[in-house]
Amino acid sequence: MTQRLQAEAGEVVALRTYVRNEIIFTPTRDPRSVYILERGLVRIYRLSKSGDELTLGYVTSGEVFGELAAFAPRTRDSFAQAVVASAVRTFPLARLQRILSDLPGPVRDIIRQIGERLKRDENKLEDLVFRGIRSRIARVLLELADELSMVNSAGAADTRPSIIDVPLTQRELATLVGAARQRVNMALRDLEVEGLIVRRRGRIVILEQNELRKIVESLV
Repeated sequence: MTQRLQAEAGEVVALRTYVRNEIIFTPTRDPRSVYILERGLVRIYRLSKSGDELTLGYVTSGEVFGELAAFAPRTRDSFAQAVVASAVRTFPLARLQRILSDLPGPVRDIIRQIGERLKRDENKLEDLVFRGIRSRIARVLLELADELSMVNSAGAADTRPSIIDVPLTQRELATLVGAARQRVNMALRDLEVEGLIVRRRGRIVILEQNELRKIVESLV
């Protein structure tokens, strides 16, 4: 796949060079390019609202980066920076998606699942470094509600209660957010007191999705 991208990239765009510490791409809601490192070294990182950095990894020569946007419509949350003088080819995202569309359906599904899992893993790592316990719990609950919930048919889609229809103990939630069970229990109790969630026999009912989203955005 990488060889095919390199061959087609040569026909699409000229090689661009970056000096040491130059930014190659920044977060965007609408990524339209994938990148191939011809030579050099690139750092992939995220930035908190307070300016703290989290390095997710490094890209070496011959590797593709910025590719997660090809697997599903999603924003790009990371920065890419040349660690040393580097040469990079920019490849249209739409063309990569056409290449992927030529693959058998089961293969595309596997690639998509791997990409989505990698994205979730990056988000969890960012949460552990940048977010407080409330924000981490709120984010996990919203993700679970989106993936696993049974939504009440009454009310607007963005405000109606969502039932996480899996047995979810405090210990299991603690492992998801990377915190001690006691801290998770205290945070859940606070969310209940505020009227944002209700716990019912191993299930969690989300009453105020928008309020949970505000907590996620606050990072607290």
